[in-house]
Amino acid sequence: MDVIVVIQRVEKVGHLFPCGVAEFGEVLGEVTDFRRDDFPARGLEGFGDVVKLLDLGQEARSLLPLRDFFGLERLDLLGAGFRVFGMGGYTTFDSKSTVRDRGAEVYEGGVGVERYISADVHARVIGGYQYVTYKDATLGNNDMPNGKVEVVYRPESPTRFRGSAFYGYFAPYVQPYSVQKLTGLQGAIDHDLLPQRLMVTLRGQYSDGKYDAEGVGAPGGKDKLTSLGVDATYRLNRHWAYSLGYTFEDWSSDIRQPFNQNIVDASVRASF
Repeated sequence: MDVIVVIQRVEKVGHLFPCGVAEFGEVLGEVTDFRRDDFPARGLEGFGDVVKLLDLGQEARSLLPLRDFFGLERLDLLGAGFRVFGMGGYTTFDSKSTVRDRGAEVYEGGVGVERYISADVHARVIGGYQYVTYKDATLGNNDMPNGKVEVVYRPESPTRFRGSAFYGYFAPYVQPYSVQKLTGLQGAIDHDLLPQRLMVTLRGQYSDGKYDAEGVGAPGGKDKLTSLGVDATYRLNRHWAYSLGYTFEDWSSDIRQPFNQNIVDASVRASF
């Protein structure tokens, strides 16, 4: 049982889809439920400075990879509350071992649709395709479809519900692997103790990572995470917010020693 304390200062710079595909467009920016930094704080991210679960969170739990990305989006309104957008991106991830230059480059493209199903329910579906080239020349290239579904239930009450499911290539949690195929679910319940000021969030996540064999010392296998956590966020004003959180993580794996850990983190967030 490990206890990890993380104190961080986070600057809001936007969100990424798996493997570095960026969002652009004013209309998407208006959908605040899907762009909040606190959904869930332990959420899965793709390739980038953050290696723990998708454009829904900003936490670091292993080696920091190198990220380069570009994104391009075209947003059209189809009527009946639908919004359609396209995405394209490139990401590079370095994971060197003592005997090989591990890592991968990922190219991605896709489309998404979002819609207000009712006054209280907002949903978004994203689908695309990813192509991976390994930095180790002895490994062949790879490709697969990826996707994500997000739903927010926001009634006229202090309590809100959010959830998502995802599938695709992500940065590895286990070294010295180059990439993982990750399937997961995550959700959160937000409750406003003080409207516009103090919010408490209960969150959970389950993810199943599959690692393909990458030669000697990397036979491949499964690495699974189950986590529960709680956060308190105080918004000083429209630009500044302070957060304190606790997370319990249970890792079940056949490619490393299973373990669990307790994580306490604090952050200051700026939004301009």
